[in-house]
Amino acid sequence: ENRFGFEINNKTLFRSNSVGKSFVSYMVGHAICEGHIGSVNHKLNDWPLIKTSLYGEQKLIDLLNMRARDQHVVTEADGFIKTGRWFNPVSIKNAAADINNTKPAKKAVFNYNGFISNLIMSYVRFKVGDNWGTFLDKVFKAHIGISERFVFQKANGADEKDGLGSYSAYASRYDYLRLAIAILNDWQDNNCVGQYLREIENRKMPISEDAWFFDMKP
Repeated sequence: ENRFGFEINNKTLFRSNSVGKSFVSYMVGHAICEGHIGSVNHKLNDWPLIKTSLYGEQKLIDLLNMRARDQHVVTEADGFIKTGRWFNPVSIKNAAADINNTKPAKKAVFNYNGFISNLIMSYVRFKVGDNWGTFLDKVFKAHIGISERFVFQKANGADEKDGLGSYSAYASRYDYLRLAIAILNDWQDNNCVGQYLREIENRKMPISEDAWFFDMKP
């Protein structure tokens, strides 16, 4: 009871860290099924904030697979390569100096990084628009059935139009479990979101050994 110096109970919010990347992917499925996004083949060139960047030429599936051909622009090891800045928490507008007027690398390699997930989260918010609060209620309250607060971080000092989304979240231990059960139920029911999950499973790419990820030990 006194081990941590503060109380831990069923209402305590635990930080997701990179598990939040999977939450963002799940929200993409709901955004597609709600009609806000056409499909995982949808290109991101309809978002003015990234239209002049390499990301404007990508499909959602490329970002979900961490193969946006952006390894010369940002990595999980170095952050933004041009300025050396870290990407958490930075709005998409604030990242303009690092991503604008960039072109995709010729080779698509596995480039796992948190900026991609922040970008996807911000793009979903852009596509959902003014109905963002209603969308979250449908996903987390009605569909998942959370009992406590489910808090997503956002870039400090940024407005909604700046692309302030972040994958990092805080949730109670049972709400993590409720979300996992909802994903499992969608998969088994093969409903619209379940079909999305099956599609990204079928189109997943193996982790290529030429990525920086494999330089880590062990």
